[in-house]
Amino acid sequence: MVPMSSLLAKLRPLAHLPPGRLADQLGDHDFNGTATPNELGEFLRLLFGAFGNKAASPLRMKRSEGLLALFRIADLPRSNYYPKLNVAIVVYQAAIRLLRPARIDQKEFGLCGPAHFALMMLKTVPEQYVKMVCELLERGRTSSPDGTEVVPNPHVTAFDPGQSIAQADWLIAGTLRNLDKAVPAGEKRGAYGGTQGPDVFRYCVQAGYKRVIANTAYEKKPRFLLDRLAHATVVLSSSYENYHPADTRAYVRDRLGYDGNVCEGTTSIHLACDLVRQGWRVLLKINSEWAAYVARDPVASASDKVPLDMVPPGPERDRYLQVQLAIERRALDKDIEDLIAKLKAPRTVMKVLPVGTANHWVLAKTLTINAGMLHATIYTWGGKRAPVAVPVDAFVQAYSGFVAAMG
Repeated sequence: MVPMSSLLAKLRPLAHLPPGRLADQLGDHDFNGTATPNELGEFLRLLFGAFGNKAASPLRMKRSEGLLALFRIADLPRSNYYPKLNVAIVVYQAAIRLLRPARIDQKEFGLCGPAHFALMMLKTVPEQYVKMVCELLERGRTSSPDGTEVVPNPHVTAFDPGQSIAQADWLIAGTLRNLDKAVPAGEKRGAYGGTQGPDVFRYCVQAGYKRVIANTAYEKKPRFLLDRLAHATVVLSSSYENYHPADTRAYVRDRLGYDGNVCEGTTSIHLACDLVRQGWRVLLKINSEWAAYVARDPVASASDKVPLDMVPPGPERDRYLQVQLAIERRALDKDIEDLIAKLKAPRTVMKVLPVGTANHWVLAKTLTINAGMLHATIYTWGGKRAPVAVPVDAFVQAYSGFVAAMG
């Protein structure tokens, strides 16, 4: 960790880089928080200049303006409301996220819902993200476009994240989740969060999105009869479907052609695909094992395992490579089979009540279904990844719906 003066010396020769590549030169914990207001100002201006190194777009312009808005707190010596956070470090990390929104990372905390909502804000309404950062540090509360005030409880404001999560990510995601209980230590932090669809729906409505849909999916199987019955009742139906404003349900029916039950898993994921194609931002609740799985490259693996230094070029080396390639492809197929089996494996409480295995929110970048296979590119855990394509009938057994927002 170094002072801002050292970071500036590193960055000045790199000022020609486009925003994302410039952000990649900066680690969340590279900066020790020591900076004068002038140094922070130079840092923000340098990052602002990076947006001139790439073709402008309305959203990119909004994010560049967000950097200028951070000047509002660049000379704030400390926050009286979040005493464990260093204001200069929050400015530094928030600025990186304006250049590369995917850098938001929940780390070891179960804050995937608010963290990916914050990522969605950065990609659509970055001015709301910056407003939240500034108001929370200055006033200890923030107001949403709909007038709702978010007031963090003492457990959130008194927490010292250290390097367990970026301070800027704790400020936003921790405050949005706003759990009124002490933050646990160690492995138990994975259970700290537990955001549900109605929570994420509320975040989106309060942030001022013009249309919002919350869809809680369930499987079309006899053991999920209780879900189907609950969805059919007036009192409980809003736990499965929510639309803002109310005529958004008609939009789904008339513009996209979905009538009747849209919460059955296969219908739900098809609707999510159509919304992504229409330009909506879609947060999916999926199984974390699918999100985390990285398929091996059989060609690269085979090349690594052939003793090229011992086998001269020619037919013998080619034969060795083809044999090893066949082995690696079989191993890849087995890995994917095991993953699909995990997605399909039913889980129950007390060996009776079915329970879903979807446990992780992500933001979809692309989402398509082709020949019965689901293909996706998602943002999660501080980056972008493309999980292996899986059969839709397997995916929906470890999927519990989405929240989508537009405008």
